[in-house]
Amino acid sequence: MQFNRRSALGGAAAVMLAFRAGAARGEVNAAFGTLLKRAFSLHWHGQSHQKTSFTSSGEFVTDIKADFQIDQDWNLLGNWKEAFLLEGKLYTGYSTIWGSCWADATIAGIDITKSRFNSADGLPGDMRWETFKGKLEFFSDPQRPGHIALIGTTYSDADGVPSQVTLVDES
Repeated sequence: MQFNRRSALGGAAAVMLAFRAGAARGEVNAAFGTLLKRAFSLHWHGQSHQKTSFTSSGEFVTDIKADFQIDQDWNLLGNWKEAFLLEGKLYTGYSTIWGSCWADATIAGIDITKSRFNSADGLPGDMRWETFKGKLEFFSDPQRPGHIALIGTTYSDADGVPSQVTLVDES
């Protein structure tokens, strides 16, 4: 679930690469598959950052909680909860995401190809919840050695506005 306002722009994030794979993009070899299956069994939390003109900081931040499942063909199904506090009120939206898992010679990740709202709080004024697509890649968590992060960008289905997403495992 992604919040969007027409005045929003994109941002950036970077961390160190953690995983290596030997398979071509779109394929996952057996050894790497074991690591990915472990990663998708974890609970994830993090944030989405979007540049905007309607906050004094110039950035709109939402909290995210996510859980993922993968099938034998590396198709992805996930639950995505996004929440933010605005003028003292908490707004929360829940959605389901679909996509696929991939790996190439240097990195692995997920492509989110579809999202759908399950429920969401009504938003004030001209604000609205939007569906999204995106790409997140696995990296080492620089704050917690031995843990992993999913980092990348999602794009609003309505107008393509990007949000920088960082999720870390809750283990």
